[in-house]
Amino acid sequence: MKPATTPPANRRTHQRHPLRVGVALVFDNGYRMEARSLDISSGGLGVVTDTNVPVGVRLTIDMHLPVAPSGAVAFTAQAFVVNTVLAGEDGGFRLGLQFLVLDAGCRDALARHLKR
Repeated sequence: MKPATTPPANRRTHQRHPLRVGVALVFDNGYRMEARSLDISSGGLGVVTDTNVPVGVRLTIDMHLPVAPSGAVAFTAQAFVVNTVLAGEDGGFRLGLQFLVLDAGCRDALARHLKR
């Protein structure tokens, strides 16, 4: 008998919070792709895009993160693609992005957003 294993989707180390905002993904070559967010955690962001992006690709995330009481703040983070799947129910490719670099302002904004 094989030991039970936890499916990859359930091995998350950070709790996800729903987030529905427009996101720009900027690649090292300057190409900019529009996406929409699905969820966010202290470790990364889930987005949907019209185009698949391979696992391992590094990129910059640009968006406005809702934060009380200011409304929303500019949020820019270095990240890389950790998973991708064609998700018909979401209308595109669902990408899992893991944050690599967050400056102090973005870390603070993210912490305030997640406390909501």
